[in-house]
Amino acid sequence: MPSSRSPEALAEYAAAMQGFRDGNWGFVYEHLEHAVTMDPSFAAAHLRLAMMRKGSHRLSEARAAFARALLGRGSLGERDQLLLQLTSRR
Repeated sequence: MPSSRSPEALAEYAAAMQGFRDGNWGFVYEHLEHAVTMDPSFAAAHLRLAMMRKGSHRLSEARAAFARALLGRGSLGERDQLLLQLTSRR
């Protein structure tokens, strides 16, 4: 589980991950937005937001989310660090 100082942000992130599994993209986006609002340093949530925005016409927002994920990469687990590295190359 990713790290956050906010239990509420972790709950929002968990809800978003369930939305990923369910394919409910609007739900995912909404809960990730709440997670980063509750904890602006939540790198894992910023990474997922960047990935979602990169596929849309929101490239400037995707870049900003990637930048925030990069700033917090030390708090990411090994898998998320690799995902960040691979995703930022595209």
